[in-house]
Amino acid sequence: NKPSNIMAASVADALKMIPADEVDKVEVITSPSAKYDAEGTGGIINIITKRKTMQGMSGSVNVGAGTRTSNLFGNINYREGRFGIGANVGGFGYFGNGYLNSQREDINPASNIYLQQQGPNTILGMGPYAQLTSDYDINSKNSVNASFKLNGMLNHTTAKIDNSLSFNAENYTPWFTNNTDVKTNRLGYDANLDYKRTFAKPDKELTMSAQLTNNNSNTNYYVFHDSVEVVNYQEKSVNLGINREATFQADYIYPFSKKASFETGIKAILRNVNSNYTYQFYDYATNEYMSDPELDNIFDYNQNIYAGYLQGSTTVKRWGFKAGLRYELTDIYGNFQNAANNPPIKTDYQNYIPSATVSYTKSGKFSTKFSYTQRIQRPGITFLNPYINQSDPINISYGNPDLDPEKSQSFEFGYSLFRKFGSINTSAYHRFTNNAIESIRFVDANQVYNTTYANLGQNTTTGTSISANIISKQKLIIGGNFNIYYYTVKADTIDLQNSGINYNISIFGSYKFNKMWAVQAFGNFNGPKYSLQGKVTSFFFYNASVKREFKNEKGSLGLGLDNFFSPYLKFKSEYSGPGFNFQSTNKFFFLGVRVSFEYRFGKVEFTGGKKKKIKNDDLKQGEEGGMGGMGGK
Repeated sequence: NKPSNIMAASVADALKMIPADEVDKVEVITSPSAKYDAEGTGGIINIITKRKTMQGMSGSVNVGAGTRTSNLFGNINYREGRFGIGANVGGFGYFGNGYLNSQREDINPASNIYLQQQGPNTILGMGPYAQLTSDYDINSKNSVNASFKLNGMLNHTTAKIDNSLSFNAENYTPWFTNNTDVKTNRLGYDANLDYKRTFAKPDKELTMSAQLTNNNSNTNYYVFHDSVEVVNYQEKSVNLGINREATFQADYIYPFSKKASFETGIKAILRNVNSNYTYQFYDYATNEYMSDPELDNIFDYNQNIYAGYLQGSTTVKRWGFKAGLRYELTDIYGNFQNAANNPPIKTDYQNYIPSATVSYTKSGKFSTKFSYTQRIQRPGITFLNPYINQSDPINISYGNPDLDPEKSQSFEFGYSLFRKFGSINTSAYHRFTNNAIESIRFVDANQVYNTTYANLGQNTTTGTSISANIISKQKLIIGGNFNIYYYTVKADTIDLQNSGINYNISIFGSYKFNKMWAVQAFGNFNGPKYSLQGKVTSFFFYNASVKREFKNEKGSLGLGLDNFFSPYLKFKSEYSGPGFNFQSTNKFFFLGVRVSFEYRFGKVEFTGGKKKKIKNDDLKQGEEGGMGGMGGK
């Protein structure tokens, strides 16, 4: 139950950094109670890792090598009496190449210009990771644990995009080639210290936690244009970012009886973000780079959140009731070193966040529940930072420091059926958001395609989700999920609106032939994702693997294949607005082969309590879902 800034940056990257045998389970909390932060309209992802409580020493080594991704992880754990310590170290690397094909039509009758961008791009990166954890049981009722996580991300992307123009829909004529070299380096840590006090009264509990987080990021690009092999423009930019966060939290649970309890707690989150960005342009007259003081700036942003909550729960026969109220005060201050065109930002606001859940359970057969909660979504630094990324001068993007938070209300009805073969879970949900943060795209007077963000209006999501898990004799496991929802978005201040049906299907299956051989397969199909001015079309991916355990059960060897029948993934985007239509296709090579090896030593059983880590949906993500390519954004 601890937020993690490292995990919040990307769930996918976070899970890549945790070996599979370290994860007990991953919970998706779609309707968080008042105990949890009010932030995150999509809910909370709770990554629950296993706690090693056996005596002595144990560990494992995981190695994987493939055509697209590779990884190396090792962990070692030691426990003696009341004291335990563990260390994990490793990381993953990845390589990919793709191809961009985009067209933009200027539908202004006076110009009638068509722009085409085509060209390859490559991406190379790695993510190192290290973690040190320790815990000490002072006595039967008092315990402390501490952890320190260090992770990084190094990403290098290059692209060579040919730009061509067409007038009045005639043949395209080469204009110029845009060569880009973009490097992004990030290094961050989470440091946690937790104290837990239990009492003679069962389930009575006091916990106190402190967390320090720091993320340093460095994004720089170099771009040059050439026409007929002559370099005629060069530019480079550096954006140094620092994100510091301190969190202090205390929670108290008091059970009136086995069927009724009361919870309360307080929390403070103190955030500081600093972005220092510069631009330099090559002067061919002097043969040197020159800075532009009008564009250079330092953006300093402070966001402090103070929260408290009250929550009660009780059961009456088969009925369960939980209700709570959370209060959050947000204080914001931001300023620019170059304040000529950027006035300071100063605001504060209060939120009262109610939540309630009613459930009915027949043990071992079925359960049903209805829940309601309010949520808020504060804009992250990606949305606020006015730094202009113009590595592609025809398509630029930047944040908006004047954004306000989103506010949403969510209703959910769920039904779960339990049988000997497994379980079936269904839910129906409705969520509507006011003051929604949406990306806005437009073409300026210089024919440059701009992407930024604004609080434009309202959106609603109404849908249903069905999932099933089937287990047969501990050999066959089949699981699947189908999610479909209708999404509408409408701007209040401009004449824009959009709607559509989105859906997602995922299927998982595994079969264990005997103690030594097992196979598994996974597939996922994502339908189109709609936004205010267009959509990202559907895509799918799948994989299959086989694993052989060693006779001594100390390790295994595996072989996996990704997208072996369809080697390319295509991400298509379609957007339109006043004066333009835009279409792009980012094609990525996704065929992959990988070999994995695992070796375990010492004791391999995991017993005892569980230690939880939470990833709050702290940063609102854009339509691309973090899988964009060069250009055409």
